[in-house]
Amino acid sequence: MQYFSYNVEKVNGAKVHSLYNVMTMKKNVHNWFDHLEMWFESTAPRAEVTFTSPNSVVYPVPSPQLLALHATCAKVAHLSGAGEYIDKFDHNTDNLSVLATDGSSWAILTHALWKSTTSPIGTEA
Repeated sequence: MQYFSYNVEKVNGAKVHSLYNVMTMKKNVHNWFDHLEMWFESTAPRAEVTFTSPNSVVYPVPSPQLLALHATCAKVAHLSGAGEYIDKFDHNTDNLSVLATDGSSWAILTHALWKSTTSPIGTEA
């Protein structure tokens, strides 16, 4: 993240769950965003989405820097083919009922565990 001139300390520890790193979305939209299939970009002067808050000090809107970083990651993932690679793991995770006895499915298990720990509470990954 430092390569993209972003200060990692802004989202370390408890700050990762602060309001400037949170958005409420419908489940399908959240899945697209989480899988880097959708991102937000600044389109000034014409904006399609506007983030507002009744009190931006108490309830800050999502960080433009984090949204820009997410957009960059999504573009890189798709341009490099990483998005398809991740989608393959998602597909394999969803369709695998038993792990291989020889340990060859370790990557699928690792992906499933990572996916389960990064999903919001009360939602499916």
